Amino acid sequence: MDFLINKYHGKNIQLAHYWVNQIQELDWTINELESLKNSNMDTDTLKEIEDGINNFILLLKNYDLFEKLSNEFWQMLKDSHITVISYIGVFGVNDPNLEDTLKELHPAMLDALAKSTTIPSEDFEIVYAALRLRADIFITEDSHLKKCAWSLGLN
Repeated sequence: MDFLINKYHGKNIQLAHYWVNQIQELDWTINELESLKNSNMDTDTLKEIEDGINNFILLLKNYDLFEKLSNEFWQMLKDSHITVISYIGVFGVNDPNLEDTLKELHPAMLDALAKSTTIPSEDFEIVYAALRLRADIFITEDSHLKKCAWSLGLN
């Protein structure tokens, strides 16, 4: 994000956050700026408008690339038969798909993780989610979490 903020937003983080939400409006903005270029204005203002248009076009291209990557990622998950479960699906209590598991694992188990394991508190939710959903595999690059996971025992 810092790269994009520095490159396209003049190091203005508020502007960067604003454009994350407004990016799809850029086509309209570019058209409006293009129409301004045709009016009588000084060269500095014209240069500023052209720079803005060029930045907006680059932002739009970056967004399109991100959207394409995101779609490819979701397709890979689907093709690999990987189930994605939302936060509420993990921590909600009314999910019929988790009915049997709910009897054994519930949010109060977060307390048990704190008392009987060395799992870092910032990782409780993700470890709990894996336990609750009976994940077949849990992948992490966090070497500290890997070491602490030994405290979960063999069951």
